[in-house]
Amino acid sequence: MYRSVPLIVLNSYEIFSFYFDPKARILFNFSQFLNYLKVRYIGNSQSDHDRFFQERMAVQELLGQLVVDKWVGIGNIYRYFNSKGTMPQPVKLSMYMGDVYFSTRVDRSYRVSVERVDIDDTNEGEALFHPYLKLVMFVLNTLGVVDIAYTEPKNNIFQDKNNPWLSVYDGIKEVSLTPLGAWLLGKSDTYEGFTKKASVEVVLDDKRLIVTVIGNDPVVDLTLTRMSHPLGSGSFIVSSDIFLQDCRSAGDIKDKINNFKTNICKKPPQIWEDFFTSLLQKIDPLEYQQEVMLLFKLDPSNKDLISLLFTDPYLKWNIMKVEDYHILIRESSYKAVKKRLAEHGYLLTDK
Repeated sequence: MYRSVPLIVLNSYEIFSFYFDPKARILFNFSQFLNYLKVRYIGNSQSDHDRFFQERMAVQELLGQLVVDKWVGIGNIYRYFNSKGTMPQPVKLSMYMGDVYFSTRVDRSYRVSVERVDIDDTNEGEALFHPYLKLVMFVLNTLGVVDIAYTEPKNNIFQDKNNPWLSVYDGIKEVSLTPLGAWLLGKSDTYEGFTKKASVEVVLDDKRLIVTVIGNDPVVDLTLTRMSHPLGSGSFIVSSDIFLQDCRSAGDIKDKINNFKTNICKKPPQIWEDFFTSLLQKIDPLEYQQEVMLLFKLDPSNKDLISLLFTDPYLKWNIMKVEDYHILIRESSYKAVKKRLAEHGYLLTDK
């Protein structure tokens, strides 16, 4: 068994972040790298994009469960996704049944032939899910996020028409998280791979949220990529939209602030401290209300009802006017409104 040596590039964080960006509308299915697979059509609808995004989030969740240098069998990873119902797949078979297939070599006593095998719910695990899962791990390996352990590719169940394997990734057996992967996931604040401290000067403007970098340091560059827009000539401007783009909780914001102070400036000018404080104070500014609202459309010609709804003190308090002769009534107030309208001769039937 061999252990891979991934190619680590400075753009790993940018590519990694884009892969998991909820705004990205590129179909990250990588099906073109499964040479055996024949797919007549890959969906490009909003539902397809939503599905692929959910699968990418499931992959990110899996990576968060991995531990640096602790090897996990690909079979266990397969069972993890299967148990959660979030198996990564390049195409939804239920939508394109009969359009996903591969060709395999069949040796018979009287001749050798190449036959088509349609992928369906009876063989999707071995013919689609396993190869695609291994492909995703291979892609993450090229970014330096995971290490892979592998043997010569071989498949005892399905084979490509010209090889003893179905896909060239069949040899992947185990996966482990790398120190770089842990850093990219935010599981560690530093990456020891950048042991050589580059000669770099970082200048923070005390009037604007602008950082000027003189020299080159991959840690500084990758940190600023997460929270700023490049202005050119080594300058970057930090703004709340780019800072918050991959944050999903207060903890994510605090982690970013800590990374900034660790990798950029331990004690930034006051304008920066005010910016960070403002971000923390603006978390969850809208209070979630679980109350159900009922929407109704008024007849514009029913002047008497419209007048009653917006002159009667009780009805005014329990009804909210919206656009185009629509009103909202809280579900909890519906019976009371119904009773009040009945007193004026109007019947609201049960909903």
